Amino acid sequence: MKLEDEIQLILAGAKGPRDLPLERMAEYMREFARMLGEPERVLFSGVKEGSVCIAARARLGYGLGPAANRTVSIGRGEGSAESRRAYEKISEMAAADNRRARVQRRHAVLLHFPTGAHANKDRLRVRNRGHVTGQLSGLLEDTATNIRARLRPLDGGALIYCEASYAIGDKLGAHFRKVVRIFGPGWWERKADGTWVCKNIEAESFEPVENIEIRSLIDRLRGLAASHEEDTLEELWTESGTA
Repeated sequence: MKLEDEIQLILAGAKGPRDLPLERMAEYMREFARMLGEPERVLFSGVKEGSVCIAARARLGYGLGPAANRTVSIGRGEGSAESRRAYEKISEMAAADNRRARVQRRHAVLLHFPTGAHANKDRLRVRNRGHVTGQLSGLLEDTATNIRARLRPLDGGALIYCEASYAIGDKLGAHFRKVVRIFGPGWWERKADGTWVCKNIEAESFEPVENIEIRSLIDRLRGLAASHEEDTLEELWTESGTA
């Protein structure tokens, strides 16, 4: 029997959908819709028996591909700011309800939520304003109003995903494969060793940064020192204007 093409938010736990308060069910449905995006193309399909299973289907003439791709991208730290906020909200609700949450399409699991006994274990995420610096390594259209960018940190860490308006994206394009510093609100995660890393950021502004390699910096310092090799202490003192 061919399975209907649906994307499902599954909340596994001791109780089924009949034991979930209606208002709470509505909260899950609202955040699930925000996470999937495509508000005019993705429709409510129903609530299934067994575990709480909220199903969505595509409007006739459209497919679920874009919504599925957006869901998978969240697991990589990408996706729009609204989709990521919805993902965090569902994680919080499922943890509070002691449920294990996942999103799947037919039999394929698209996304797991860090919920239940695994919620926030060895992990702390905070949303704050800040800045990140790295090489701009990618620009991709995300929605009708936003683009996504990838930053490669200079320390060789994991890629940082950035969301920006088209106005900022146009300016960023001139700095492709160059080092930039991006400012705005974002999500930071604390690693096991206590250090913090930025997972994604919303670009409100940016500035180009000169990427000075260590060898280049050493050469510059050597050149500066060489220019004063013949200077005596008295000459340097006089040049400083303090003699």
